[in-house]
Amino acid sequence: MQIVKRALQHLTHFYIVASLHTGLAVVALYTVAQAHLGQSWSLNHGIRIGAGTVVAYNGLRYGALLWKPKASRRVWAIRAVTLLLFLLWGVMVYPLEVVSALDWIVGMGAVVLYPWLRRWGLFKMFWVSGVVTYVTVFLGSSVPVGDIRHNHVALIHFIYVCALLLPFEIYDSTHDPAALKTLPQRFGILWAKRFGYVLVLVFVGLVFWSHGMPQKGAALGIALLTLGAIYTTQPHQSKTFTAFWVEALPMVWAGLVYGIGG
Repeated sequence: MQIVKRALQHLTHFYIVASLHTGLAVVALYTVAQAHLGQSWSLNHGIRIGAGTVVAYNGLRYGALLWKPKASRRVWAIRAVTLLLFLLWGVMVYPLEVVSALDWIVGMGAVVLYPWLRRWGLFKMFWVSGVVTYVTVFLGSSVPVGDIRHNHVALIHFIYVCALLLPFEIYDSTHDPAALKTLPQRFGILWAKRFGYVLVLVFVGLVFWSHGMPQKGAALGIALLTLGAIYTTQPHQSKTFTAFWVEALPMVWAGLVYGIGG
């Protein structure tokens, strides 16, 4: 039993550090967006989004470490997963028309600007939320960009992802350089949390204004869980809380949407 337990712990740890959990979370947001737009879920889009997220995030997260000849076994494993998913992403994007393929490349490449924007710590949360919204709502949909319903769903997801990122901002506030002046560093943990509460309330209001009962029920459920995550987050909390439990909330939201009948 100890061997099995230890193996599961290693697999779970690798699942998190290789950003596979992050990739599935973004796919879950795409799943919810499709439900809100009344569209069917596309496996091809799901693979592009999931694989692209892992590749882009690992490139951002580990940078030059992935290219060093001398590396630990874990880094080699992350390198192998990233390469395989990059090849899978390329195979899925190659058959697309040139314009569509460029859109996917831009969506994936937008992550490259993050280290530069990180200097303006106050805005990094909004940039990440905007990129995630662009990939999950705009790239994953056949609804015209000018469609008011499309833009409304994008606004809902942008606000929710901003709220979801606040626990990460709070956790990072004691690890980031003070010069970054992120939201919690600039205004304090308490006011950052209050801002998160407001974002969640706006999110619920937008869903209640424009969607049916199934989506309202799912939004209310995920809003309560997100409020709880923001409330309980502390700067010196275990990294597992944000890296696993908070990041799993989009999957819970997708489950609620389809479980309630949204």
